[in-house]
This record gives sequence, C-alpha cells and structure tokens, in this order.
Amino acid sequence: MSGHIRAILFGAGIILWEFVEQGIPRFLNRWTEYVVAVAFVVNMLAIGLIGAKHGETILVLSKVPHFYTPSLFVSLLLFTLYATFFNGFLSRAFSWDYLRWMGNISYSYYLIHGLALQGVKLVVNHFFPPAEYSALFDVFLLVVCISFTVLCGALVFLFVEKPLSWTTRGHDPLDRLSHHGVPSAAELHTTSIDGRVEEPDGTPAAMHHFSTPA
Repeated sequence: MSGHIRAILFGAGIILWEFVEQGIPRFLNRWTEYVVAVAFVVNMLAIGLIGAKHGETILVLSKVPHFYTPSLFVSLLLFTLYATFFNGFLSRAFSWDYLRWMGNISYSYYLIHGLALQGVKLVVNHFFPPAEYSALFDVFLLVVCISFTVLCGALVFLFVEKPLSWTTRGHDPLDRLSHHGVPSAAELHTTSIDGRVEEPDGTPAAMHHFSTPA
C-alpha cells in the first residue's frame, strides 16, 4: 500500500476521533447516509476498475490515482462516521453477529493466516502439481483457503488470545458497575429521532457498547 493511501486512512481516523471528542455532527441523517454509502461504493469501484485496466488487480487500494485521493478521504471518513456513530442501516449491517465475530478474531486471524496459507499450499502442491486448471478449481481453492484460515484464526482466538486476554468471560467492567447501582451503557444511551445515539442530556454519545456475540 502506497504512502499517500496510508496517510488518507490515518488522516480520516484523526478527524473521526476529533468528531467523537467534539460531538457527532448534526448533519447526520438517514438520507445523507444513503448518499454517503453510494458515494463510497462508487469510489471504490472506480479505483478498482482503473487498477484492472492497468493490470493491477491484486488489491483495490494497492495503488490509488492521485485524482481519487480527495474523494476517497471524504467518502471513507463519512462512511466510517455513519457506520460507527449513527443508528442507521450501515450500523445495523456492521453489527451483524457473524461480522462482529470476525472482528473479534481479526487479530488472531492476522497472526495465523500466513502460516495457514503456507500449509494449504504444501498440501495442494502435493496432490495437484502446478498445471493449468479450470476457473472452477480456482474458486474452489479460494473457498478452501478462506475457510481454513478462518478456522485457524478462530482456534487461535479461542485457545490462545481469549484465555490470555486481560478480560474474562462474565467480568465486563460495565456489567460490574451495573451491579453497584450504576446505569449500564444501554441505559445511559438513548436514540434521537434522526438516529444519532445520545447521552441522557442530549449530547451525542461517543461510542456504542458492543458485547461479544454468543
């Protein structure tokens, strides 16, 4: 990933944090959420199509033309803002239990996926010597690779990362506070008419509290 793409991601994260610290912008509403989602998808498709035209199809964001840098910065920032701090369809989509589960194991997946893919490569090369295979075989191999890496990531999370984590099951600090008469995060946060998550005094809440899916 080129340097200016990293700068885009880093800069968008900084401004997003400032939004959270200063208060969620009041312009967030359901109609602009659809506009932002479409703009982000169109932007990504345009970048991907340009890359494919020049033979760069490994990663969509491996090389982004400078012309698309401003639009990517703005659309990424607003897309993340809506997905994280607005009670709309993006927030609901990214709160899907299985997607959140993938988020929980993402670090373990990151650590183990390279080794898992090397194992798949050794097995495939043993039973299927390098040769021309059909597109169906490539799709099947892709499914096998994704499934195996997810399985390995889940196993590392369950038996290594989670047991060694500083938190333990059933000991969420917010849950402990609720037992002492302190309102929980769900009780503290209310949702305004236009979908923003707010505190009891009407100020936007900084963060959602997500529990680990069962």
